[in-house]
Formats: sequence, structure tokens, C-alpha cells
Amino acid sequence: MRLKYYLRGLGIGIMITTLILAISFAGELAGGAAKISDEEIMRRAKELGMVMPEELVETEQKQEASYYLKIEADDVSRTVCRRLEESGIIENAEELRTYLFENGDTSEIMAGEYEIPYGLTMEEVAQILQAGPQQ
Repeated sequence: MRLKYYLRGLGIGIMITTLILAISFAGELAGGAAKISDEEIMRRAKELGMVMPEELVETEQKQEASYYLKIEADDVSRTVCRRLEESGIIENAEELRTYLFENGDTSEIMAGEYEIPYGLTMEEVAQILQAGPQQ
């Protein structure tokens, strides 16, 4: 006999919960969602890393060009790597410096002028630096 009352109470509780949730979701779907402008969508997309078509054209033009690096006799590898990072040749100066150090190439960077194309990998940039300046 008591089981009948427990089941009835459980059923009524489920129905009331369903009714409350249906009302709250209906209000949210009817217009409770915030509407954002196209500009806001574009701004958020850029923050999350989206590249716009205009930026792609600039990147492609940059990859066709080269960077001319002049290394003085007293320049250290940290300075050279920082200049390469500032010019956009590499993304992280410390990674290139560590790569050069681990491969024993930091002392082999000679003074002179280097032509380094955009779009190379860190290993390719290291090979250019190791090969010496172009005459």
C-alpha cells in the first residue's frame, strides 16, 4: 500500500519538474538569447585566431619576399634570433637559439649579410645561418 503512495509522489515530482523546465526553456528560446552584431562576431573570430582573406594576401606576398639580415662581428646569437623574430622570419627567438645551441651551431654564425626568405622552417633558417653569409 505504501508503495502506491511513493510511486504517486515520484510521478507528481517528475511532472512538476518537467513543467518548470519547459517553461524556463520556452522563455529562453523565445528571445532570451542575446543578439550580437556582425562586427562583434568578426571581432570574436579574430580573437580566436581566424585569419581574414585580406590578411592571407599579405601573408602570401610576404612569403615571396626575403629579409636581408646583417650580422655584425660582435652580435651574439640571442640578438640575431631576436631580430629574426621581430622581422617575422621565425615565431620564437628562444626556440631558434635553443635549437642552434643544442646542435652546436651558435659559434658558427659568421658576420656578414644574409638573405633569408620568409616562410622557412626553423631548421632551414639555422642551415642558412650555418652556411655563412652570401657574397
